[in-house]
Amino acid sequence: MQLIPAGEFAMAAEYHQDYFEKNPIHFQLYKVGSGRAQFLNSVWKNVPKSCTLKNHGSETH
Repeated sequence: MQLIPAGEFAMAAEYHQDYFEKNPIHFQLYKVGSGRAQFLNSVWKNVPKSCTLKNHGSETH
């Protein structure tokens, strides 16, 4: 597989920035409904808490 340089990066609109903080209820519903929570739990279940990020939308549990 060949790696190629990424194209120009465009920042998301302001209302998308820190969405999990601005819309915590909707984000939690999305996280569970999309399967993201189950995926994160399956991938990170054996990682010590000391190795995970803090304050990122409850992504560490």
